[in-house]
This record gives sequence, C-alpha cells and structure tokens, in this order.
Amino acid sequence: MAGKLRKTRITTVMITTNVETDPKRRELMSGKRYRSSLAILVAIAMFLASVILFAPTNALAAVEPDFIYYRIQAGDSLWLISWRFDTTIGEVKNLNGLQSDGIIPGQVLKLNIPKVPVRQLPESAAYTVKRGDSLYLTGQRFGVSVTNLMTSNGLKDNVIYAGQVLNIPIPAQQYYYVKGGDTLYVLAGKFGTTVDMLTIVNRMTSPALWVGQILFVPGSGAEQPDSSGQQPDSSGQEPDQGGTPPGQGDTPEDIPPGGKWGDLPSGVVLYHVKSGENLWTLAKKFNTTQTAITETNHLHTDLLMVDQPLFIPQDSSLPVTIPYPYAARKPGYGELLDWKYVSWVLDTRNTAVITDLDTGKSFTAHRLGGSNHSDMEPLTIADTQIMKAVFGGEWSWNRRAVLVKVGDKVIAGSMAGMPHDIQTITDNNFPGHFDLHFLNSKTHNTNTIDSEHQKMVQKAAGN
Repeated sequence: MAGKLRKTRITTVMITTNVETDPKRRELMSGKRYRSSLAILVAIAMFLASVILFAPTNALAAVEPDFIYYRIQAGDSLWLISWRFDTTIGEVKNLNGLQSDGIIPGQVLKLNIPKVPVRQLPESAAYTVKRGDSLYLTGQRFGVSVTNLMTSNGLKDNVIYAGQVLNIPIPAQQYYYVKGGDTLYVLAGKFGTTVDMLTIVNRMTSPALWVGQILFVPGSGAEQPDSSGQQPDSSGQEPDQGGTPPGQGDTPEDIPPGGKWGDLPSGVVLYHVKSGENLWTLAKKFNTTQTAITETNHLHTDLLMVDQPLFIPQDSSLPVTIPYPYAARKPGYGELLDWKYVSWVLDTRNTAVITDLDTGKSFTAHRLGGSNHSDMEPLTIADTQIMKAVFGGEWSWNRRAVLVKVGDKVIAGSMAGMPHDIQTITDNNFPGHFDLHFLNSKTHNTNTIDSEHQKMVQKAAGN
C-alpha cells in the first residue's frame, strides 16, 4: 500500500429511554422534556447571537458587498451622483461601461461604497432671527412666502423673536459653474432667487466667487455645467501639438470653465486609474503594451495615482499623440485649467518652471506625487534659495499666485511655501515637499477645496 491507514476511534453515544405506561407519569415526563428542549434552543440562540455580536470586524467585513446600486431619479446627472456618493464621473463611467454622460431616470448604476455618508441636497436650512426681523422680511430675504415659513415652522401666527431659529424651506436645486463676471447678485437675478438663499444653500462665509466654482442654485432654470472634462471634445478641429492650445478658433464661450480635452484619436480610450491597478494590468486589460501607455501619456514613472486619467491605445501596441487639454488664457497670465487636466499635463516625476506672479522670480521643481493636488520639490539648492526668497526669506504656509510652465504650456496655480512630510530629493536643502494647487484641487487631509489657494489661482489667471 502507498500509505498506512490511520486508525480512528469512533465514540458512540447511546441514548436510551424507558417507555412509561402510566399516563400521569408520561404527561409529567413530556412536560419536562419540552422545558428541557426549550432551554436547549434558548442556549443555542444565545450562543449564535454572541458569535455574531462579538465576531471580529474583519470577519464581518468579508461578507459585506463592495458595491451599491443606485436607481437614477429625475434631475440626476453624473456630476450630481458623483458628488453625493463621494466619487468621480470617470469612476462611475468606468464601473458601468458608459461611453457618454447621458443617463435616464430609472437606469441603475453600480457605485463604489462611499467612505463618507451619502451627501443629500438640503431641503431646508436654519436661520437665527435677528432684532428687527419679521416673517415678511425674512420671507423677502430668502424668497419664501410667509405661508411657507409658517407651515415649515408650525407657527400659528406671524410673531417671531430675536434668537429664534427658523426652518427655511429650500426649493429644488441644480448646479452651476461660475463664469467670469458672475456675482451672487447677478446669479440671484438670473435664477430667480436671492443672495441670502444662495449663501445659505452653499454654506458660504464669504460672497467671493471664482471662475469654475460649482454652486447649487435654487430654482428650475439653472444651467447644466459642461462635463467635457470626462469626455473629449468632438468638434472635428485638428488640434496643434506640443502644448499649444488647440481649437484656436474657439471663443471664450466655447471653452467651458476649467478647460477641456482636445480631439480624441481613433481607437484610444480615456480611462481613470482604479485602486490596485498598474501599467501591467492595464496593458493586459486593453490588449496593448506598457510602453505604448507610457509613451502615449508621456509618463515619467511607473507609479500611477488613483483616478489619474490615462489615454490607452486599445488593441494596439503603438503609442499615439494626444493633444494637451486647454483652457482660456489671458495675455501675461496662466490658463485656468482644472486639476483633473493638470494632473495629466504635470504627471508624477515631471518637472515644471514655477514663476511667482508678483516678484517674477522663477525656479524649477518636480512633482513627486499627490492625488488631490501636486506635491512638489525644488530640484536643486539654487532652486530652493530662489523659492525661499519669494517668501521673504522665511518658509510660510502663505499662498502665492504662480505661473506653472510645463513644456510650452503655462497654467495658473497657487503654491504654499512650507516644507513638510516626505521628500525624494535629499541634496536640495529642502526638508520635504511643498503644495501646488490648481483650479478645484483639494487638500489631502480634509479633502476640501482651499478658498485661499483658489483666490491665488484666480489671480494667476488674471481674474
């Protein structure tokens, strides 16, 4: 025999019962057996409950789904859905195989489980009554009728007092991209609402706006923002190469706030990197090569960032030329280019010449990474000295408007001058890296847009 059979001892438990012939005794024994069985069932239930309640978190997580499914409602858009579920338009399109931004009510979308609570458009907002206020004046202030105010707050008369908190009903909202010349006053008139309503809906602490900013606008007449940031333009124009903005015939009105892609060559897919993916897996997925992806996207490293846009030549091993995205630019200033485009132009390990708008001083830096904004390092000691001089000889978190030149492309940006965290260049006399922001970029720690950086970006764009 190839091996020995292992002897196994089998323990047999024999349960015997005596059959009772006395009816009374049999009834008594039956009751005891019922109570005994009930006790056993209760014990088993308590044991199972303890297993579930005190099971390790990772054991429970293993059976949780990776995705959720959302049924599209009237008025939804990919942008609104991505905002509510803390994802991106590109990620939603990738998960559902969408080739355009078109969606219809009733359609079901597959979404990643959000890491934060699902955002809801507010249906009401709290307002603290001030001295001299009345229901009539409050209604005029927010564009709400006295009747609606009374109904929303359960009031039996129109008497209110200072310090009282009123519930302000908010009408249905859409979203709007701020354009040059927009103010809260102009937008309030345009969409039939009030400045105070715009302020309370968007939780604004300042009336300042910047071009490309997204606002929720009460009312039904709001304009839909251009979403070409996720889908290349198909105007049919042949773009210039080498970073010169294509579409020279475009008027400022033709270019959406934040810019847009140029024409997409045939056979090329615009793809946003998912967690865990690398060049090898993407090459296999799209039947191409790592070299073709690298050269097509002028990558300077194999390191990919989550949600990084990549142009992939599908079913081909040959690289293709992709025109740069472009945005409106005023003479002497930088293009007001959205971060989702900048992250493709200024990719990881790429270098840029950064010019301070106020002093005119320039230095060279390279991008070491960063998914919400660009983490940068001065290349040399000389570059560090110039950067420090820009900030008056002392490192500071103060924001400064800068022009960021990558190849022939000049982009409006904002930099902070404080070395922090990791570094990859050890001989530049700069202990860490610095933050470089662009239109709609976010902070790493809070994942929010920094209004001070956005002010400097607008300044660098000449706005």
